[in-house]
Amino acid sequence: MDRSGKIIVKAASGVEELGNADRPMTTDSLFCLYSCTKALASIAVMQLVEQGKVELDAPVGDVLPEVGNVAFCDGRKPKRAITLRHLLTHTSGFGYTNFHKDLLAWSLQNNVNECAGHIAAFMSPLIAEPGEDWNYGVGIDWAGEYLHRVTGLTLGEYSKKNIFEPLGADDLEYRLLPENEKRLVAMHARGEDGKLSVVNHMPLTYDTSFDSGGAGAIGSIESYLKCVYILMNEGVGANGARILKAETVKVMLQDHLGPIREILGSDPLERTIECVVPGMSYPLVAIPGQRKGWGMSFQIALDPLPTGRKAGSVNWAGLPNVYWQVDPESGISTMLCSQSFPFADPAAIMPWLECETEVYKAVAK
Repeated sequence: MDRSGKIIVKAASGVEELGNADRPMTTDSLFCLYSCTKALASIAVMQLVEQGKVELDAPVGDVLPEVGNVAFCDGRKPKRAITLRHLLTHTSGFGYTNFHKDLLAWSLQNNVNECAGHIAAFMSPLIAEPGEDWNYGVGIDWAGEYLHRVTGLTLGEYSKKNIFEPLGADDLEYRLLPENEKRLVAMHARGEDGKLSVVNHMPLTYDTSFDSGGAGAIGSIESYLKCVYILMNEGVGANGARILKAETVKVMLQDHLGPIREILGSDPLERTIECVVPGMSYPLVAIPGQRKGWGMSFQIALDPLPTGRKAGSVNWAGLPNVYWQVDPESGISTMLCSQSFPFADPAAIMPWLECETEVYKAVAK
């Protein structure tokens, strides 16, 4: 998608379900977006911030007593209260059980599953002091629950009314509608032999009791790009609908990790993200060897990238090899969706980067 909101390239290949030729992949296929959801939820929460209904740097414990009372695995209480900014930037001290061995052990001992489809599943202990480290985790799920308790609407209801419908993003939802089930791409997993097989979707996909701001959205590529398009157009959609103020988008696009780098004496984004659950993700350092920052739910490229992306472009991904990026300077956004594990599969990443490179070459001409 370019700055005018025009789709430059749209293509689909393969099938929605391995071994089922009657289900060809289409440009209207629906995908479980997993962590690509985080950008959508953050846009929703930032609407409340700019309306003065919530404050970025106020403790969230009054609205989320579960978060206000959270402790470390050993029972220690954090030194400071968790704020909405902490939740939106992965600096709250929360992690993901899939990427932290102590949290995984705790979750198995306490029978807690983050994919179970209810808010209690995210009530894990802290792994770092709030505001002192960056750890990828469940913070944005709690931010979405914060929105729910403040507005009285589920995250999906709020987003549909205030973001999806105004932008014409008709194929985005947090709870799979029965009429859309046939359009949902099946989930797959790559075995040790390198072959893909069909596996079950996570319970969260079909649950109707909780809208996960961290991983629960389902949608098509075009509808998703209509939403993140506002990040390169000062908060305004391609159809002219204003979703956020320009100054709010500017805050979202800022690198929020400067103070944390000073505390740590290093850049937490240079750490390898190691998955402790077999078959879920390959080890990952996002954009290795490049300076990067962290905005409100996404990574920021502080240097130009070989594909053609300019400094200041933002990107993130979802576990079943779903990838997006927005380049405000060039006015280009791209997305690639598959539905397969493990994450960071070269068979998915390389085609995305190759296609993106060709798009930038074509636009340059």
